Amino acid sequence: MTSTSVNGTSRQKLEHTFDLDLTEARLNEALQNITLSVMYALDWWHTTTNVTQVEYQNIFSFSSRSRLIVPYAFSLLATLPFLFLGFRALRQNGEPAVDGGFIQPLVTTAGSLRLRDIAAEGSGRPHDVPESVKEARIRYGHLPAHGAEGLRGFGLEDEVVGLESNKVGGS
Repeated sequence: MTSTSVNGTSRQKLEHTFDLDLTEARLNEALQNITLSVMYALDWWHTTTNVTQVEYQNIFSFSSRSRLIVPYAFSLLATLPFLFLGFRALRQNGEPAVDGGFIQPLVTTAGSLRLRDIAAEGSGRPHDVPESVKEARIRYGHLPAHGAEGLRGFGLEDEVVGLESNKVGGS
C-alpha cells in the first residue's frame, strides 16, 4: 500500500485497484434492473396479457405399412423357436409347481433326484405340499453322488455332506 495526500489528509491506497467504467448506458441499465427487481419483490406491479397455449402431439407417418409391420413380425418369428424350446424343456423336466411357493425353487435347485421326485408328487396347486415333502429333512450342502467334484444344492439329509464338514449326514 502506498500513502497519498488529498487536501492535506494522508490516505492509504491499495496496490491492486481497478477502474470502473461507469457510462450513462450502464448506469441506466443498472437502475432499470434494480427498479424492476424491487417492483417484483414488493409486489407493486400487476399486469395482464393474452397467452396462447398450444399442446403438441407427435404423429408418426409411414410411407408404407410394411415398414411398420415387417420388423415386428420378424421379431415375433425370431422368438418363436426359443419359446418352443422353453416349453419343450419344461415338459421334459416335468412341471415343477405353481409360482409363488417353496416347491418350485426346491425342485429347480435340488441336486438330489430323490428330492426332485418327492417334491414333484404334488398336484401343482399353490398350497398342495405333499406329506412326503413336509416330513423330509432337507439340507443344503455338498452332494457327493454326482461324481468326484460333487454338486452343491438341496438334497435329503442322508445324501448331503455339510459344506464345512466331510462326514455324510453330519452337521
